Amino acid sequence: MAENRCVARLAALRSAMERNGVDTVIIPTADYHNSEYVADCFKAREYYSGFTGSAGILAVRGEEAALWADGRYFIQAEHELAGSGITLMKMGEPGVPTLHEWLKAEMPENSRLAFDGRCITKAEGQALAALLGEKKVEVSAEKDLAGETWENRPALPKHPVFLLDAEKYAGESAESKLKRLRGKMAEKNVTAYVSSKLDEIMWLFNIRGNDVECNPVALSYAVVTKDKALLYLQDEEVTGELKEYAKEAGITLRSYERFLADLPELPLGEEAAVVSAAGTTAAETVSAAETVSAADGEKPAAVRVWIDPDYTSFSVYCALLKNLDRTICEELKAEGVDLAALPKAAADKILASEEAKHFVETPSPVDFMKSIRNETEIRNFRDIYVEDSAALTKFIYWLKKSMKEGTQLTEGSAAAYLDQLRAGISDYVELSFPTISAYGSNAAMMHYEPGEDGGAALSPEGMLLVDSGGHYLRGTTDVTRTMSLGPVTDEMRRSYTLTAVSQLQLMGTVFLKGCNGIALDIMAREPMWENGMDYKCGTGHGIGYLLNVHEGPQTIRWREREKADSTPLEAGMVVSDEPGVYREGAYGIRIETILLCREWGTTPDGTFLCFEPLTFAPLDRDLIDPSVLTPHTRKLLNDYHRNVLEKISPYLNEEEKLWLSGECAEIWS
Repeated sequence: MAENRCVARLAALRSAMERNGVDTVIIPTADYHNSEYVADCFKAREYYSGFTGSAGILAVRGEEAALWADGRYFIQAEHELAGSGITLMKMGEPGVPTLHEWLKAEMPENSRLAFDGRCITKAEGQALAALLGEKKVEVSAEKDLAGETWENRPALPKHPVFLLDAEKYAGESAESKLKRLRGKMAEKNVTAYVSSKLDEIMWLFNIRGNDVECNPVALSYAVVTKDKALLYLQDEEVTGELKEYAKEAGITLRSYERFLADLPELPLGEEAAVVSAAGTTAAETVSAAETVSAADGEKPAAVRVWIDPDYTSFSVYCALLKNLDRTICEELKAEGVDLAALPKAAADKILASEEAKHFVETPSPVDFMKSIRNETEIRNFRDIYVEDSAALTKFIYWLKKSMKEGTQLTEGSAAAYLDQLRAGISDYVELSFPTISAYGSNAAMMHYEPGEDGGAALSPEGMLLVDSGGHYLRGTTDVTRTMSLGPVTDEMRRSYTLTAVSQLQLMGTVFLKGCNGIALDIMAREPMWENGMDYKCGTGHGIGYLLNVHEGPQTIRWREREKADSTPLEAGMVVSDEPGVYREGAYGIRIETILLCREWGTTPDGTFLCFEPLTFAPLDRDLIDPSVLTPHTRKLLNDYHRNVLEKISPYLNEEEKLWLSGECAEIWS
């Protein structure tokens, strides 16, 4: 049994901990780039715990082990951790300690905490060191004990990258994107930008890969200075076409395996005449920055590196420190301060205070740049979402017809049919995530997937929730619809209608430019809250362009997390709208439509924005309780269905069109 395997694996890990004098080991859900989805070789947390969710962190000490997971995974984690001896820590629940609180309470003084510094962010690594410093706990980031005791660990994936045509798909050349980035760097007097974030590296250089299932990225790092752009890829992934492209675009290719060794020695303070986004040269910009700094009484740093502390690993940060410390020592020596001649404690204190001047630690500028779609991307998104929605609509018709005819289906076979329809669309690359096909009570688990056995058998009653999407050269799709398979309860119908109202209400809102997702979340959540209901997740996330299906910085949620969700929504951003109802042991409902943010108009009171739906698939008429609808929400539903019928009908046969016209008929009472 899987749980027995986990017990044995944890025992092997504990033996390694004892040999290395380690009290506690942390195993995150992360690769070297803090990606949401990771290649098999990075699934150490899954290997030792049995928990397969995409987020969570495992801590092991002595005979204790605990796993932290958020509300999306409570039900799933309880099931998968059974028999492992691992305690589930339900994040955010009353009385449940955070990982930091648990470590501080449980770890004895003068003990040792270990983790793989390549898989822990700079921000988290520093926070742990500061937290446990009071107890004189040694924090070790050099040893990957989990990896060392992992039997038959998969190798790093290595697949050739491919180029994304700038004119047809990306809408902007890599040279133009690098120019804009350097303009952002000049604004902050930054001499080097270092990125570990895979989706932003792929976007910046207009390349894609195949190293992570359902996530078209290649393992990579990037360093951009005022006159150089270094792209680190595994040698096996570099094609002849990429070499020619890189030469023309002014990109230097280097080996992925060299990155950490290169960092301490890379020149990060070069100065050259690079044209910024504003049209001024870097030299002119730097000169202006020097003037400003001089007015503030501060000399600009010779080396100033921009990193995102939430995506830069602790190991990368430590390697950068070696580079910067050399520069700092040279600068101080020129000013008459020789750190080598000082006591170590004094030298360390001076060095620490100086290091801060050489870093800009804020969210990556590239993350925001890529979140605003250009005209080419928007056109492609509109086209592909209609075709993807047509495939889903065909699936819904097929599913309902199959259930009426008594066809034997499972969660897995239903998902396979939809996957097949999606694969037939032009420009298809792969699924954007494994299709979630969840029947009955399984749908209460937000990220449920049918097992290899096909999952639950479908019956002509209750509901099936299907959350699915695809990666295409024309963009990335993500959509959820919940369908009735036969008779449902009044409670289910009411819950579905409230979910539909919540989704439609956010879709139809007009808002003042400058609003963020926290300000808008109430538009979706209000119908739920008015009925004493809630869903333990955010309402919306950003969508990548042939990249990560969950992509920021924009989000829609009701409260700010520890990591800020304050990014204002801008015209050109794409975001999901997916409220739901989840009743453990009974049923789950989610409706997800993808929205494009665009300008609504300008009045004396300001510029207003609105949402344009990209997804056009019918809501289930059999699950709508008209008594729950208000005149306003009834109009929103009817208007949406009118658009669905208009846009999707050309892709359907006559039988499907007739059915869809009935599904989209106006509801008045």
